[in-house]
Amino acid sequence: MSENIEDYKKFLEEFKIAFAKHEKRCEERRRRGIHDLNIFDVLETKEVKHSKFLSALLDPDGLHYQNDLFLREFVDICELKDFDFDTSRAKVYREYNNIDIYITDGDKHIIIENKIWTSDHDEQIARYIQAIVDEQDEQDEIYERILVLYLTPFDDEIKELGGIAQINENYLLTDENYNSIKVSYKRISYQKEILEWISKIKLEIANLIDLSVIISQYEKLVKNLTNQGEKMENKEIFSLIQENHSICIDIVENFEKASRDIINDFIKNYLYPKIEAQLKGSEWLLEEFKENYEDYDCIVKVKHKEYTEGNFLLFVLQANSHFSMLEWGLINSKNKLNRSESKLTELIENILNSGKCEKIKAIKGAEGEWACAKKIDDFSNNLVLKLIEYKKNNEFEKMSNVLTNIFCENLFNLKDDIIAFNKELKNYNTL
Repeated sequence: MSENIEDYKKFLEEFKIAFAKHEKRCEERRRRGIHDLNIFDVLETKEVKHSKFLSALLDPDGLHYQNDLFLREFVDICELKDFDFDTSRAKVYREYNNIDIYITDGDKHIIIENKIWTSDHDEQIARYIQAIVDEQDEQDEIYERILVLYLTPFDDEIKELGGIAQINENYLLTDENYNSIKVSYKRISYQKEILEWISKIKLEIANLIDLSVIISQYEKLVKNLTNQGEKMENKEIFSLIQENHSICIDIVENFEKASRDIINDFIKNYLYPKIEAQLKGSEWLLEEFKENYEDYDCIVKVKHKEYTEGNFLLFVLQANSHFSMLEWGLINSKNKLNRSESKLTELIENILNSGKCEKIKAIKGAEGEWACAKKIDDFSNNLVLKLIEYKKNNEFEKMSNVLTNIFCENLFNLKDDIIAFNKELKNYNTL
């Protein structure tokens, strides 16, 4: 870390000025009608929106009414001539046997696996291939009539696929004991093939203004995905970061601890003593405060005095891993919840259905497994910024009173559920 604190002060001041200028320029551009709004960002997320739109364009029977024009261009851009696929007879399906996009001409079969910032899991490709094989009457030559297109943002090298014995440049070996069982394989990317394809089909339908506008919106989305977008970026800020890179690294490395320190200060010195006073002499036991320096570590833990040994359910408060919010919930003290036991599942479902909790969670890093959790509205969205503002306005005392009431009210509201769950845990002996 730099020895001179003035370097940090100077950088942060320059950053603040640059950001203010950027905000002003953005506001001026917005008034002139320039925007970053994209219909696809509004409607869907990640692979889902891409797979839906891609399949809609590729489908010869799609509502674009261009027959197999888009599919022909796609086959051409992906250099699939040797696969001899008949686009005029093609049918396109979404989520057919869980395949992202499945295309068949009745004889040949194309599997498009769409991966955006995710990796292969549960032997997906192997299962998809087998699903197609199982549907064929004649299976002797079916493998050579299957093609897997593995779509990623940047044509990332795929070194391993579950259930696939060997990955080669042009084929997959499904069983290392049978070299004849090969499936054609090709990596494609949004950065290259998809953008080239979009550019080509835009020329083909330039006179169809409404369709062209929709495809142009998608092109913009793909460019943003592959870091080629033209958003309202602040080049001055980028330059400041590049010129002060070592300072930025120091700030990033200390940001997490600084965030945790703010949260721990509020909890330890304001909230915890109030909860302790509220529960004193009751049937609830408050565990000793422990500063939160691990992901998803519970800051405040309360247990019923009748259930304190072995495996039991705790009522807890935690800050999530990104420090964006506080949430309370129920967590198992030691081991994973045995969800195979119908009674435990029923008890969790009853809590969820009552609206007392919102969702089942399985969180890494905690002592046990979460049963359910619920965010605290007054302490959600930019938690650290809110706490800084509360501290600046001398509102820690006031907000800790608010949070104590929320915490204890929900604890008391869940009393019967917690007791019922702990009784059931004792019966199943899940130590």
